[in-house]
Amino acid sequence: MKSLFSRQNQAVHRNTYRHSRLQPGLWIACLVTVLLTVVFSPASAWDPHAGVIPSYTWKATVTVSSGGNAHLVVDHDENTAWQSAAPLPQGFVGRKDQNFFLHASVAGWCKSSGDGSISPATDGNLNTSATISGKSTFWFEVGFPAQMVHSISLKWHSETQMEMYIFHTTGDSQRVAVLLPSDSYKWKRFPIGTTIKGVKLICRKTFRIFEISAITQPLKENVVLDLGAPKSISWVETRHWAGGKAKETELLASNDLITWTSLAKLNPAAHHRVTTYLPYPVKARYLKVEHTLEETDYAKVFIWEINAWDADGPYGPMPPPKRSGEPLQQLLGINAIWGWGFDRYAVNLAADSGPQKFSALFRHARNFHDMKWDVTDPDIIPDYAAMPVKGTQAMKWLNWDREYQAWKDAGLTIQASIQFTGKTFPQADWENPYRAAYNYGYAIARHFGPTAGNSLIEGIEIGNEPWDYAASFYREVLLGMARGIKEADPAIEVFPCALQSAFPYEERPQGGNFAGARLTEQAIPYIDGLNVHHYSYVQNEKGLRIGIFPEHPQSTLRAIFNDLRFRDANMPGKKIFVTEWGWDSAGAGEDCRHSECVSEQAQALYAVRGALFFIRLGVDRLFWYFFANGTGGLYSRCGLLGSKKTGFAEKQSFRALQALVLHSGRDYFLDVLREDDAAWVYLMGDSAGNPTHLIAWRPVSADDTNTNVIHLPFTSEAESVWLIDGQSAQGTLRNTLVHSDRPSKTMHITVAATPVIIHLKKSGHAPSPKKE
Repeated sequence: MKSLFSRQNQAVHRNTYRHSRLQPGLWIACLVTVLLTVVFSPASAWDPHAGVIPSYTWKATVTVSSGGNAHLVVDHDENTAWQSAAPLPQGFVGRKDQNFFLHASVAGWCKSSGDGSISPATDGNLNTSATISGKSTFWFEVGFPAQMVHSISLKWHSETQMEMYIFHTTGDSQRVAVLLPSDSYKWKRFPIGTTIKGVKLICRKTFRIFEISAITQPLKENVVLDLGAPKSISWVETRHWAGGKAKETELLASNDLITWTSLAKLNPAAHHRVTTYLPYPVKARYLKVEHTLEETDYAKVFIWEINAWDADGPYGPMPPPKRSGEPLQQLLGINAIWGWGFDRYAVNLAADSGPQKFSALFRHARNFHDMKWDVTDPDIIPDYAAMPVKGTQAMKWLNWDREYQAWKDAGLTIQASIQFTGKTFPQADWENPYRAAYNYGYAIARHFGPTAGNSLIEGIEIGNEPWDYAASFYREVLLGMARGIKEADPAIEVFPCALQSAFPYEERPQGGNFAGARLTEQAIPYIDGLNVHHYSYVQNEKGLRIGIFPEHPQSTLRAIFNDLRFRDANMPGKKIFVTEWGWDSAGAGEDCRHSECVSEQAQALYAVRGALFFIRLGVDRLFWYFFANGTGGLYSRCGLLGSKKTGFAEKQSFRALQALVLHSGRDYFLDVLREDDAAWVYLMGDSAGNPTHLIAWRPVSADDTNTNVIHLPFTSEAESVWLIDGQSAQGTLRNTLVHSDRPSKTMHITVAATPVIIHLKKSGHAPSPKKE
């Protein structure tokens, strides 16, 4: 099930171990291994980063206004940060961008009553001093072009009282401070807050000035990234924080380091990752994140990471549509568990419960098969043949044959996701990871496999989300278990645990889920494809992750694009299974309160639109998470049904998917007719490629009640039109939404957030769709 591990390489091939009881058929297993290696070996060089869309900033040259560790801004680690120096009380003194008086004497602005050098008074060094002598009066003055002066800071020594005057633009003077001998050698700041053209210090005796400084502009700290060449920038991610010490934070761009264009005002209090999606691309070579500080002592600001991409962001462009090789319903699956929530074998459930409830809708079921239910130690070889009499070694009452047979009898094919994590089986518990995994894989495939066993399991995942293991450890387990499964029964489809191909920096020594780190060339011959989990989220301006419609240009659902690129580069021809996807929602009398929740209606509409989105990409299987609501927080309201407390009442999403399957379950996805802000329109048809249906909708939030009328060049007419709204298992008949203009061969469709399925009239020849 869902792991709480957050979104976060080198292959190690161990000698093959074989337990003595697995020796029979060794020569056959070796032959199978050779054949698998020949048939399934990757055709091209292994590229662990094939799915990654690099940020423009990853190779940028970084400069900072102050502080050190500039490289931490682009080190792909959001746990490390650049920290500025503190401008106040003294940090600004040596900086020309912050201290207006720096080297004022060199500029000729300073004069005094004495004849000694006065340059130390504005040299930016608080340890050097200018002695101000005189005869009857003792004074030091700085005259400058009129400026709004925020404050003047001073370190001095005097044996008698000293006065500070400022000169207004009118020429009038004003005493602003009386400086006491007891404050000598202290660094004092005096607020001014008006436009002046000079400042003068007057004393009755010789005095010393260590430094006099002035702040005339808001104090700023920044990071500047040189991208090396102008880039088309549309998507910028920052993680920054001002610790409550900044007035504002701004994102800027430039091509010459002189003229800067403001791209966005950022929230200076944000401590989370902030995504800025520009309404139009900006061509720029330099990016700057700049904090404007409050004038308070010891104020420092931070930037953890800056990334930038074009309009497609870290996911890259939408792949071209891929015609499906199976009908829609054959692609759909459901996630479930032993007993389907009833705490008893599925064979004992009523005909409208458990697997039989879902078999008319889905063709596949994925079970969270906990390894700890089989064995108490990973090095123990499970004896599945003993289950009818003794149960498993770990659970004396458990007989997987009995449970899985009920699923199969209901018409569902079964994929077992073997669950193990560092919490259930710590790394130290595996005496020999490769051998233990091999033996377990061999035993389970030999018993449940389609050709070697009882044909109850057709697919096995080697882990669900075991992301708390080190990558090197998981690679051993993957290779051992995959090889054991294939050598016991090559007909079983084998998949690794759920991995992602977009974000390599989420792989850490202590764990992670990056495919490039956890898959190896050695394992590819023994696996049948890639296993991924994708949910549709964006982060809002408050830093909360929220559920969003599937077509949103920033939706995390688009990370499937990275997985497809990785698969195509490293595992061409192999499958890709989305084994978890869905939305948390209220419904069936149960609320949903966490930030990722969407409405019940939204879950229904997004389920249909999301399924079509994945199928259009050529995904081979889609397993909705989850069959019913559970208890707890995130993912506990993803169910198509309510929880057991509701009697597993149907949610709108269940009925919406029923309607989709009813109208188009036997159809194949053929092509995209339109995919823009106004509408998405997909063409469905039979196995011969003859169009049978159109499915159209607006790619907007379910809360958006607006409609568009689109004009689609199309030679066929509508026979009937159905809204797939989740209100019933059939949908709602709405023929008025479509009008076919025969003379112009144009179909006029009213589209909304709710998908509409258009049944096409049959004719003597196949209609030929035309794209706009």
